[in-house]
Amino acid sequence: MISVKQLLGQSLALLRAHPVLLFPPLAADVLIAMLAPGRGPGGLGGMVLAALIQMAIMAGWLTLIAKVSAGEKASWDDFFTSIGRHFWSLVGGALNQVFLMMAIGFPLLIGAALWVGQSGATRLETELRPFLEGKADVATIGQALSPEAMQAASQLTMVGLLWFLAFAVMSCALIFWQQAVVLRHVGWLQAWRESLSVVKGHFKRAMALVTVLSLAQGGAIALAFLLPQAGVFAAAFAAVALLLARVYASVATTLFFMEAVKTTDETPPSPTSLPA
Repeated sequence: MISVKQLLGQSLALLRAHPVLLFPPLAADVLIAMLAPGRGPGGLGGMVLAALIQMAIMAGWLTLIAKVSAGEKASWDDFFTSIGRHFWSLVGGALNQVFLMMAIGFPLLIGAALWVGQSGATRLETELRPFLEGKADVATIGQALSPEAMQAASQLTMVGLLWFLAFAVMSCALIFWQQAVVLRHVGWLQAWRESLSVVKGHFKRAMALVTVLSLAQGGAIALAFLLPQAGVFAAAFAAVALLLARVYASVATTLFFMEAVKTTDETPPSPTSLPA
C-alpha cells in the first residue's frame, strides 16, 4: 500500500493528465443550477432533484476515474452505461444514510427535549427571537441571554455535538461506499461493508486521507462563503476552488480504494467489466 503522500501526488498528476475528469462534476453543477433552482428553505423538490443529479453523475464519473487511472481508454459509453447500472444502488445507499442519521437523531432529539425541559426551551426561544428576526445585534447575545436560557443553549449544543460526532463516524466508515458500488458492482449494503473493511484494514492511512481532504474542502468552502462579498471575480475564483477541491477529493478517494483492494485477496475493482 502506497503512502497517502504518494497517493495525493498521483491524484494531482492524474487530474493534470486528464482534465476531462473535471467535466462531469462541472456538468452536474450546471444541471443543478438549471433544473433545481429552488434549493433554498422550503425547496425540498429542488434539493431532491439536485441529489439525484449528483448520484447519476457520480455513477458514471467514478468509472471514468478508475479507467484512466488504470491506463485504459475511457469513453462516454462507459459513463452512461455505468449510470444505468449503478444509479439506483447509489440512491438506495444515500437514502439509507439519511434514514440512519434520522434513527440516531430522533432519540437524541427526545433526550434533548427531556433534558432541557419545556420551561428552558420556551425561555430560550423567547430570548432568541429578537436575534433571529434581526431586531437585535448578534454580538450582544452573550449578555442578552439569561442564565436559564444559556444553560438550555449549552445542553442543546452538547446534544448537537453528539449527533455531529455520529455523523462524522458514519461518514468516515462509509467514505468508500460509492466506489465499492461502482467499481465492485455490488449493492449499497455490501458496499457499506466493503467500505468499513477498507477503513478498518487501513485505518491510519484512511484517517490521514480524510484529514487532508477535509482541510482542503473546508478551505474551499470558506472561500466560497467569504470571497463572494469581495466581488464577482472573487466569487468565480471561490467557485472554481470548491469544484477543484471536490474533484480532487473524489479522485484521491477512488485511487485509495483501488489501491487498498489490490492489497487484499478479494476480487480487485474492475472498471472494464461493465456490461456492453
